[in-house]
Amino acid sequence: LHGNLDLQDSDKILLGSGDDLQIYHNGSHSYIDDSGTGNLYIRGSSSVELGKYTGETFIKCTADSDVKLYHNNGQKFATKSDGIDVTGEVQCDSLDVDGNGDVAGQLTVNRLVVDDDGSSGPTVQIRTDDQSPWAVQISNDSWSSGSNRGLLAYQANDGNFYTRLQGVSNNWEAFYLQQSNGSTTNTAIEITLNREVALRYQNSQKLITKSDGV
Repeated sequence: LHGNLDLQDSDKILLGSGDDLQIYHNGSHSYIDDSGTGNLYIRGSSSVELGKYTGETFIKCTADSDVKLYHNNGQKFATKSDGIDVTGEVQCDSLDVDGNGDVAGQLTVNRLVVDDDGSSGPTVQIRTDDQSPWAVQISNDSWSSGSNRGLLAYQANDGNFYTRLQGVSNNWEAFYLQQSNGSTTNTAIEITLNREVALRYQNSQKLITKSDGV
């Protein structure tokens, strides 16, 4: 055969003694059907690509190397010798990480729940490499999204532990230590905007520090 093989719609190229492999176009779609035993292999000497007839790449498989997936001709996923490389966002219904995780950017979650796995170590560990970075920051984006706003905590190099409530625009903010039984909330300790420390009993103030005493 030294020319084109011109078949009409729904005419098929039949391969195998039982017509196990069929290649055809039915007028609407094109098909490669493998209905026989065994696997369907598409093999190349160096790489195999699946893409649009105009040249846009969908999937590229390179021999002795990686497999790449594309979206609108932009690479989004690639295998590596030590795992995978994802370009862009990863969206999934659940995530199960059996080893360590390394997040270089910001992690945004709706709710973060940490369950104990039964080990004897701490459930949550937050460790900084020095006393300069805050180990913990709890703040409210509706109030301020600054990196040093809200309730901050860290352990200094001397082993002492510090916690601080820091406001915006050099303003002081009040700090409350409270108890609640689910229906009633009482403040036990309050640090006021004037930096006074007040002790309360069942939400009733009993002692407060002043500039000249208590």
